[in-house]
Amino acid sequence: MAINMAKRILFLSVIALFAVCGSALGRTDKDSIVNDSVLLQRALMYRYGINKDVDLKKAANIYKRLAHKGNSDAMTQLGELFLNGEGVETNRRNAFNLFRKAAEDGNAEAMCKLARMYQVGIGVKQNFAKAFYYYSEAAALDYPQGYYGAGYLLYKGLGVKQDYNQAEQLLKRGSALKHPGCDLLLGAYYASDYNKDPDYEKAKQHYDKAVKDGNGWTIDFTKYNKLDSIMERNFSRSKLKSGLKWKSKLHWTSDAELSDITIDSLCGRWTGKAYIYDWSGNTVTDEEPIELRIERGGNYYTMEWLRNDTIFLKFQPEYKDDNVWKSTHVDKEYLKTYPWVISKLIFGMTKDNQLFAHIKRMSVRKREPMRPVVALLKKAGLEESSENSFTIDDISPNPLRGNMFQIAISCETDVEISVAIYNTAGTQVAKCGLWKMQKGTNRISIDASLGKGQYVLRITGNGHTETKSIVHL
Repeated sequence: MAINMAKRILFLSVIALFAVCGSALGRTDKDSIVNDSVLLQRALMYRYGINKDVDLKKAANIYKRLAHKGNSDAMTQLGELFLNGEGVETNRRNAFNLFRKAAEDGNAEAMCKLARMYQVGIGVKQNFAKAFYYYSEAAALDYPQGYYGAGYLLYKGLGVKQDYNQAEQLLKRGSALKHPGCDLLLGAYYASDYNKDPDYEKAKQHYDKAVKDGNGWTIDFTKYNKLDSIMERNFSRSKLKSGLKWKSKLHWTSDAELSDITIDSLCGRWTGKAYIYDWSGNTVTDEEPIELRIERGGNYYTMEWLRNDTIFLKFQPEYKDDNVWKSTHVDKEYLKTYPWVISKLIFGMTKDNQLFAHIKRMSVRKREPMRPVVALLKKAGLEESSENSFTIDDISPNPLRGNMFQIAISCETDVEISVAIYNTAGTQVAKCGLWKMQKGTNRISIDASLGKGQYVLRITGNGHTETKSIVHL
């Protein structure tokens, strides 16, 4: 009996011990969660100066401590600090690794930040497909930014097959969660005539909702009634019969009707119309007059897109493959001057001797493709140039070592010319005045203060343009 009582006491003691240990463990886990939450709140207060002085280093240290323990929220916030150089030295690789680890742990905010790095190419090679993947993963967790990011890429067809309907569904879910970007894009979609008749009432509702939810970009639409101008534009689009007939020509470059064109025969001035497509590439939404001026300077070519005799953008291809011009590098000075760049040009000649140009553009600010453009052009000023043409025979000395040099110009008739010098980004660096030339050979002296580098001398007169490259040592 005493032995049985001793066994019972021992058994109850073990049970009690397990109960106490279990209670202690539960309390420790709970306390740990509470402590993490308190620390995250404290880091937030230091980061944004809530009831404390802003101290980014203290915020970073707290996030580091929690990230080391595997807290995905802390990893995400610490990654943001590394990305922006707040409280720590800027380190995009550290930011990327932290976002990726937190994303693997199921953190939707980290997924979106990782997607953004891929979308813009921040610290990693730009990859729209990976951006779409991570945005979609966040959307699957019902995270508003995930709906917006995935919807945005679907809308434009970046990294995924373009689909307005799927984009609309994702954006509507984000709108229901009060994401202003979703409403902004939905407003633009409903106000457009891309897929169907515009629904201006829906567009206004979403623009108003975007403003209410904190998107100031749409204030102009509501305050200045810009929706009315969109309606007028859409009405005028319905009259673009000449443009609409080209809606199937976006992929015409594979058509056997197009013949090759030599690079030298491209040189000159071309005028015609540019047809701008929607994101699906199936509908012409706008058309505008276009003038392309293609020139040869030394071993490279330059194409200028003009609007009202003003250079709208420049394109200097790095190489040519058959009838395709491509460029992968853009001068920094160019980026300061022009809002977008041409990444690829595809040329061909139609049966009626029109120049067909498929133009692929990139936005400088967004670092992403823009809506495609097809241009149909004819060579301009042929008769005029045959009567008033001139050529640049020589530049001496070249390369230059000082400010003075001479230009020898042969003219077929009397003509007044304008002389200017441009850098390779297309920015005018010296205006050298107007000169009256006589039939025959003329020599003019130019005084231009230039830094070391390569330049383009451009002479224009009576609709004719000649260029020569200059090197200043």
